[in-house]
Amino acid sequence: MRTTIDLEYDTLIAAKEIARAENTSLGKVISRLVRQVQVIENNPQILAIARGNIAKFMPGNLHLHSGDGRQGLPQLAPYDLIISSCELSEAESLLPQLGPQGAIYYLGTRNGPWANLMQCRRDEQGQAQISKL
Repeated sequence: MRTTIDLEYDTLIAAKEIARAENTSLGKVISRLVRQVQVIENNPQILAIARGNIAKFMPGNLHLHSGDGRQGLPQLAPYDLIISSCELSEAESLLPQLGPQGAIYYLGTRNGPWANLMQCRRDEQGQAQISKL
């Protein structure tokens, strides 16, 4: 019997600031839903705090990396899903790191004080399709 929610992603990259100290539980939760989670943080001090905060709960499939999440993590691609918790102006540049059915979810253009949640993926012809959610 299948459940209503079926998350069978092989890999996921949570780009940029998802590993911030206040968001460490998000990576932990996501790691329970997918086989592999790659988290990138660009601030080494925040990355150290994040590692310390989740050390006792560190699942074997959650991997923390230092770097610029806007560049993704091409050496471990392809990914089924990329999530960015910060504004990402060039989501299309991460498309080569996705698998065939992959998608990127990110914060895009501003709507007053709020950023819009966006999705970027390839259509059947391989062209980037961006939509506001």
